[in-house]
Amino acid sequence: MNAIVRNIVRFLDDFAARPIATLLAFGLTVIWAWAGPAEHFGQSWQLLMTTTSSVVTLLMVFVISSAQKRNTDALHLKLDMLVAGHPLLTNSAVGVEQANPEEVAAVRQELAAKVAETDGLV
Repeated sequence: MNAIVRNIVRFLDDFAARPIATLLAFGLTVIWAWAGPAEHFGQSWQLLMTTTSSVVTLLMVFVISSAQKRNTDALHLKLDMLVAGHPLLTNSAVGVEQANPEEVAAVRQELAAKVAETDGLV
């Protein structure tokens, strides 16, 4: 089930980033506005756009959040690999994004001390 949802979210994320998605949204909005006079600008005409935009907005919040988390996790992994592979650095900064504020402060102090002792060459 998780794999299916993950694939759907990735598809929506990829589709929403393409120009065709913008054109589709613009086209549907134009059709909706064009249909207004035919519907005498009635409540159902307004309700259609309001409901549709609310549902799409709610779903896109979760799609964007998922994409951001995936990208952030990949970035943190790459940075952790760089820190772990640098000969002058300790591995205390690896995984620091999940540490509590006190641990982060300790890593900052350790890095500042390392920079001071190597004269800024880190």
